[in-house]
Amino acid sequence: MEIQGSLLEALGVNLYSSIAKCLVEFAANAHDSDSPLIEITIPFTEIERERQRLRDEAKAKIGVTDGVKRKAIVVLEPLPHTISITIADKGHGMRAAEIQDKFLPLNRNRRDGGTTEAEKEKLRFTESGKRLVMGRKGLGKLAAFGAALKVTVRSKRAGDTYATEFTMDYETIRRSSRLDKVEFLPKYEDGLDVKDQGTTITLSELRCDAVSSGLSAIQSVLRDNFFGIESDDFKILINGQDIPKEEAPYEFIYPESRPYDDLAELEVAIPQEMGSFTIKLKAMFRERGSHLSGARRGARFYCNHRLAAGPTLVDLHSGIHNFQATAYMECVVRADELDSLGIDLINTNRTDFRRDNDIVAALLKIVTDFMKDALGAHSKFRDARADEDLKNSQAMKDLDPQLDVLSKRTKTAAINLLKVLAKHEDPNGEAFKAVAPLLIQSVNSGDVLVKLMEMSHRDSSLKEIVRELHKLATIEHRDSLKLFRARRNGITALQNLIKKGDESWKQTPNIEGAASSG
Repeated sequence: MEIQGSLLEALGVNLYSSIAKCLVEFAANAHDSDSPLIEITIPFTEIERERQRLRDEAKAKIGVTDGVKRKAIVVLEPLPHTISITIADKGHGMRAAEIQDKFLPLNRNRRDGGTTEAEKEKLRFTESGKRLVMGRKGLGKLAAFGAALKVTVRSKRAGDTYATEFTMDYETIRRSSRLDKVEFLPKYEDGLDVKDQGTTITLSELRCDAVSSGLSAIQSVLRDNFFGIESDDFKILINGQDIPKEEAPYEFIYPESRPYDDLAELEVAIPQEMGSFTIKLKAMFRERGSHLSGARRGARFYCNHRLAAGPTLVDLHSGIHNFQATAYMECVVRADELDSLGIDLINTNRTDFRRDNDIVAALLKIVTDFMKDALGAHSKFRDARADEDLKNSQAMKDLDPQLDVLSKRTKTAAINLLKVLAKHEDPNGEAFKAVAPLLIQSVNSGDVLVKLMEMSHRDSSLKEIVRELHKLATIEHRDSLKLFRARRNGITALQNLIKKGDESWKQTPNIEGAASSG
């Protein structure tokens, strides 16, 4: 079976289509080399300038004019070779033989080997024995080709006086009929300090579309892909800046009894008494107005501090109570033991698990149940806070005169509507002030939903508001029936009196008194 160079397209470009994903792989490699840090240098200004130039040239070639609809334009020409991205670590580095035997082989699982349990356990750790290994599939080196056409590797071991350097050219490899026959000509730099160590990756001839991300976007991807690593143990620097911790405005952490930065512990039992393993997790809900994008909602699963799957809402169904709160919920799950079971359960793109087995099924079920419980607890928290916020809201006090003219039951229903609104909008905010009077003024009108839709009110609020309006409509319907019955009975009584009067007015001179008493 021959492996052709086009494999790079499937395992490089298609899996790692952005510089951010590429950097995640090299950060993991640096971590596994026991480096205390990784230093990434990206010339953002120069990259954006050249990207714009290439786009302008591509449009000029086909005569693009403003306002004329055309097919999508793809820029295939790389950025000039003078613009490059460097990724440097201070790990243990590699000698020439180690590059040949450990770095270059595709799909090398560094954890394979060992005849005893002790030897197998040792392979789960880095060379120093202080860190659990993140890498597993041996494909990370191909990530570079998702962002660049040329990749230069320079590495040096402590104790050696030389460094090894070589360049991998994407086009040369891609055109090769036998991937295992491609050779790279190394060069050596001698006379170096024996204390120096580490590896530097230089990406050049950058792909135009792959380097479109700015600093904040790259920081966000790196931050989400690694969890629970202290900066004094392993630090990621971009242009000399440490990646800042995200100061997210969380209003609620589940379980409430645990400290803010702690995780709850749950046991995952595998069906048919096939053992169990432990996970740690917590759910966090952002404040109103700080909802997450769809791509960031739900659970992120980490193995050995690195993202293994997600974000995902797992098996939460759309009809779940307080479902709209998922727009504010993120859940962190640490499942380190999942990476030590002797089977690879993590998909290559690290967005999901292999779901064809009992282990993953048990894990996903317990995380789904945990998120359901978290959503329920958050809903109760929101209800309690809405009550308190309404009680202290000046806007609510201003509405008292309008509420006081309503009947007791209608007033209760109207207040419930305002509580629903207060769960999603600040009771002292402009949205609440605009919508709340409309709700009260329209409690007896079928126009309320039309008016709310005209104001483009948020769908998540509308769902609960409709439920409360239905309750209100039921009350109004009952009140209307009572009024109808009372009036009908009165009319019937009057008709009977009139009939009786017509038949016997001559015999009953006091008919007026009977009518008045009736």
